[in-house]
Amino acid sequence: MRRTWCGTEWGVGLLWAALSEKAWDPYPYILLNLFLSMLAGLQGAILLIAAKRQDAIAGVMAQHDLDTNVESKKRSSC
Repeated sequence: MRRTWCGTEWGVGLLWAALSEKAWDPYPYILLNLFLSMLAGLQGAILLIAAKRQDAIAGVMAQHDLDTNVESKKRSSC
């Protein structure tokens, strides 16, 4: 999926640059810059959500590891 997404972004960027040469857009890269800025904002939010989710999973795994170690220590010391 990542390759398809990156390829699509590159394709749209190259197509935009090629079509802008024919002056259909009087200020060719201002609108493209706006779209790319909005895309970066959305990607940033998605990355933060994914990082928060990964932190929660890591916390649960760390707690389980701690509980396992404490239980093992109790069994070995008896």
